[in-house]
Amino acid sequence: TSLLKDIAFNCITDVDLTGQDVPEDKLHALLLALKYNTSVITLSLENTRLDNAGIQELSRLLTDTNTLQTLNLSHNKFTDTGIEAFSKMLATNTSLTKLNFSYNQMRGRTALHLSTALKNNSSLQTLNLLGNDIRNEGAMHFIEAFKNNKSLTTLELLNIGIDTSIM
Repeated sequence: TSLLKDIAFNCITDVDLTGQDVPEDKLHALLLALKYNTSVITLSLENTRLDNAGIQELSRLLTDTNTLQTLNLSHNKFTDTGIEAFSKMLATNTSLTKLNFSYNQMRGRTALHLSTALKNNSSLQTLNLLGNDIRNEGAMHFIEAFKNNKSLTTLELLNIGIDTSIM
């Protein structure tokens, strides 16, 4: 497709696939094109039905690339398994500055993986976790990571099933 050609030839800086059905074969082709791309800095895969396999493949890509700065993964279907793989990548990633993880199926246990990664990440500035069911325990993990992370300036934790007194 023309989008893949534009990515392959470094012609665009933003890729927005919000609301599009991105089947596994198209996701693979997109990620392969992005692997060698040096111009895309913003990628939105919001509401694309991205599942655990998709986020695991995305995590492998982000381990090998250092140009993507803004990533929107909101409103998808990945759970603990996918978020755990993503967290391992995030711990060492040096390019992402803004990550939108809102309205996924993140739970308290998964929050531990992601918050641990944040303690080691030195580039992420904004993290949106709106609408995940991480509850008090998960929120405490993120608050602790926020205290220890020197680059993170914005942590969005609304509508996550917590007692607001812990904030």
